[in-house]
Amino acid sequence: MLINAGLKFDCCPANIDERSLENELLKKQSSPEKVAIDLAEQKARYISKEYPNSYILGADQTMSFQENGKIVRLHKVQDISEARKQLMTLMNKRHHLHCAVCCVKNGKILFSHYDRATLKMRNFTSHFLDDYIEKGGSKILSSVGCYQLEDVGIQLFEEIDGNYFTILGLPLLPLLGFLQKENILIQ
Repeated sequence: MLINAGLKFDCCPANIDERSLENELLKKQSSPEKVAIDLAEQKARYISKEYPNSYILGADQTMSFQENGKIVRLHKVQDISEARKQLMTLMNKRHHLHCAVCCVKNGKILFSHYDRATLKMRNFTSHFLDDYIEKGGSKILSSVGCYQLEDVGIQLFEEIDGNYFTILGLPLLPLLGFLQKENILIQ
């Protein structure tokens, strides 16, 4: 998304244990949105230590849905078998994608934005799901929901309420607005 928006940047993954950090936040009863925001900030601050005087972006996305009055959180799966189970869990349900982005320079947060999208999956057959998994292949493992809306994953949905870029994992428009104010974008 950033390349398509015309940005030039280096990509440096933060080598932090996201699952442990998330578990710590969950022990504190943090909301899914707070978890996304905190993880985005921690990633950016981690990389900021290695690259002083640079603008560092951190982003994260979490997923949740309500079941029996409780918030259920879902995570990225490890294999196709888990992806199948997760998609079956989401079938015919609404879920929320919580997406956060922040910009840090020298450890200081200059910008932070959170957005949420709500999606409802269709009721689908086992045959449809098998076909979807075959077409999507291992790339469905790269997303928390096991779908890529910009690809064949769109077929899984009957309702979508939210910003397209938020669903893809980055609240791009607010981020671009911040970068323009900072004179990082061509005006």
